[in-house]
Amino acid sequence: MIRQYWDQAKSRLSDVQLPQISKPFDFTSDLKVFEQFSVLSSLDQHLVLTSIKANQSTMMVDDCLSLDLPSHLIGDSGVENTEEVAQIILDLMEVMGLSSSPILLLLSSSKFSHCSFLVDEISSWDLNDPKLRAKSPFLADQTLIDFYPDDELFAQDHRTRGVDYASSYLIHSWINTLQIVGQPVLGISPMYTGIMTWALNSVNSLKNTVFCDVEPNCCNLLLKSSVSEFRSFQLPFGSALYAGQSNRLFDQFLKRLQSGLDVIMEDQSFKGGFQYVISGYGLGDFSSSPLSNWGSWSLLTSQISKKYQISNKLRPDELSLHQHLFPQLIVGLFAYLES
Repeated sequence: MIRQYWDQAKSRLSDVQLPQISKPFDFTSDLKVFEQFSVLSSLDQHLVLTSIKANQSTMMVDDCLSLDLPSHLIGDSGVENTEEVAQIILDLMEVMGLSSSPILLLLSSSKFSHCSFLVDEISSWDLNDPKLRAKSPFLADQTLIDFYPDDELFAQDHRTRGVDYASSYLIHSWINTLQIVGQPVLGISPMYTGIMTWALNSVNSLKNTVFCDVEPNCCNLLLKSSVSEFRSFQLPFGSALYAGQSNRLFDQFLKRLQSGLDVIMEDQSFKGGFQYVISGYGLGDFSSSPLSNWGSWSLLTSQISKKYQISNKLRPDELSLHQHLFPQLIVGLFAYLES
């Protein structure tokens, strides 16, 4: 699923020919040898390029550079100036020594929507099915949809099936940007895709889970039931309103988050015990606070700590700002390598 929008959109853009990696990456058996990947993430106007080294057993965040770009380059709907943004990405890759590394693009969860359907509700799983398209938050002729699991993995005994919705302009603008960059592409997906794969692993597959992806201007919620049903929601506030203040305001942020979640769970009739996991770029706004009391929430960092490391050559300012984003990038890359 980690490459779903790239696979779907590139077939609609006849003028776009991207270097591609069609099969999962084949690691050498030497555990001392690491392969290097470029994980590019875009959160509104904040562009982050992260170098991740991986082998068969370990992933390491090796380096990171980020920029805030003006809205005439990356706007609310997507990339507005593909040539300029592509050149910025190429400059970052050159500085970080990533000029020959394949790219995985993970886009803000706030730009997508996900819901699940009971399998027997849908007579034909067709991309143009009006019942499926009716759930899209985008105009019908500006919507890309994708199924989870995809057609190759979908089995008749599945009780539910997920549907992802994206703006076609958003995806097409990034496809055109990556064409100019010219590096092999692993995939284009929402930030939460890796989280979905992580939530379905053997450790978490039987648990009801709430995952919160905190951004500066919103909180993106992904709720998973024990029957592997996922639904996405968004709360209209993020970390920016509470940033740079006292730990007391951080507590108020958590209370408001829990209050919004309670309303959603009651409205959607979610019942039973849930585990609560939180992460996201926005949590970097709270880096000056002790963050000692997360209440019922646990950090994604602590959930996957055995799977990755952070290089000591990472700049302190980038580590402070992005330490809560890195786990999401790790599970996103892991989802691709396991596909």
